[in-house]
Amino acid sequence: MGSKGSENKGTAVFGGDMVVSGGVEVGAAPTESTDGSLQDFTVNTKDSAGIIYVAGNHNYVQFQTSDSSGQLNPGPDTFFHVSGTINGKQNTGVAVFGGDVVTSGSVYIDKSLVEHDMASGTTVVQNTRKGSLHLTTDGTTSATPGSQIFMATISSSQVREEDVIIATCKSRGIFISAHGITEGRRFYLTVMNNTGVEINNDTEIHINWVAL
Repeated sequence: MGSKGSENKGTAVFGGDMVVSGGVEVGAAPTESTDGSLQDFTVNTKDSAGIIYVAGNHNYVQFQTSDSSGQLNPGPDTFFHVSGTINGKQNTGVAVFGGDVVTSGSVYIDKSLVEHDMASGTTVVQNTRKGSLHLTTDGTTSATPGSQIFMATISSSQVREEDVIIATCKSRGIFISAHGITEGRRFYLTVMNNTGVEINNDTEIHINWVAL
């Protein structure tokens, strides 16, 4: 072990495909060896070094170990780490779970992004203290100043009644009023048209909010 890249012989090289019909075990179990379990397991691909990595010495499993910024080092409390790309949808770097996802513990989300076709009365669940909504309007909104485009209900288990909600929009002339934090950890975003012109159906509106 440890002979790769050195003058010591002991590295096995398979130049072609290798098929294993049975199980594969990397490293020895902690009860069987004092150092065998320190060996790492790495899978490389055409464009990615270490796309799958098992750290024998640090006891974690990692998917995608580096990006354009360099090596990705998870914290000391990490057991399972999946790297991805923020806003990577339709490009690359998105983690997809095809079936149900079940967690027995807490889920911590730094920032949540929701894309939604928004009709008035819709409830969006974002269990965070800040979030982003990429919405498309459902119907045409009058050009009359203050005309309501829609009112969304945001449900968040991390928002408290004493919080102040601040919401902003990237579109000029779109005003947002955040109000009504309830005991059920819900608050409301009323989005109004002050652009001076009609807002057509399926217009994209991007909203950011934060609880202070």
